[in-house]
Amino acid sequence: MVGYLALGVEATLPIPQVLSNQRSRSCDGFRLSVLASWLLGDVMKILYFFSAQHVGVQFKLCAGVQFTLDVYLGVQFWMFGGGGGVEEGVRRREVEMVERGEVREMRVL
Repeated sequence: MVGYLALGVEATLPIPQVLSNQRSRSCDGFRLSVLASWLLGDVMKILYFFSAQHVGVQFKLCAGVQFTLDVYLGVQFWMFGGGGGVEEGVRRREVEMVERGEVREMRVL
């Protein structure tokens, strides 16, 4: 039971990042190098799991879920544009807030 729980947790780790990107409609602060390393790790894991005879179906299923989530992160990165870093994202949001009249002045980063 603990093994199934661990596999499920690992497979769903990208969900908070996916939801955060979708909510903000931005990938600010999310680095392309992180996404690339996740995808490379997923591909290597899937290649091993599907080539080995002794690997259970739960491993293959969780690897597929994780790969799908990571691919969707890639789609978000493509749709919303690459993150310019946290500072750039904060600066952009502050400019938008000033333009809407929600804030009277911006702080300098």
